[in-house]
Amino acid sequence: MAPACHAGEKVTTNLLTNADFSKTDGKSPAGWFTWQSDDSHGAFACTNGRAEIRGAKEAVVGFTARTGPGAVLAVRLRVKSEGRGLGALSIGWKTPDGKWTAHAHNARFLPSAPSAADGWQEITGLVEVPRDAGQIVFMAAASAQTGASDRCSFKDAVLTVVPTDE
Repeated sequence: MAPACHAGEKVTTNLLTNADFSKTDGKSPAGWFTWQSDDSHGAFACTNGRAEIRGAKEAVVGFTARTGPGAVLAVRLRVKSEGRGLGALSIGWKTPDGKWTAHAHNARFLPSAPSAADGWQEITGLVEVPRDAGQIVFMAAASAQTGASDRCSFKDAVLTVVPTDE
């Protein structure tokens, strides 16, 4: 059931399941996947509403959601980096049947403002679903970490369709 709204107010729904990371298997949010490059030896953890990647050369905690070509989507993720490395939000595309596609339309978003007093930064952006895509791959990403004390934590993931007047 869609949330109730007031006259003239548009309702947005988060397309990410378990976006608050409250349900977990200990390594990743329930319903999300983990991946790291073959030469990366990082560790994943998910507790207390946070997903964490530690000591990874290149790794992600991701979610795949169905979408339609031409839709404009807003993305948001909060990241906290400690030590070396970079925390980002990467977006990839798959066809409706799950094959990678539209690589030229992949996106990578970084925090655009300094850290808050508690160390958290917000990442936001907009993407348009490419013609051949039927799925978006939303990936909290860590790269260039060199040791176990390097970590990126992620929370408050959001993926919503930007309402249009059509």
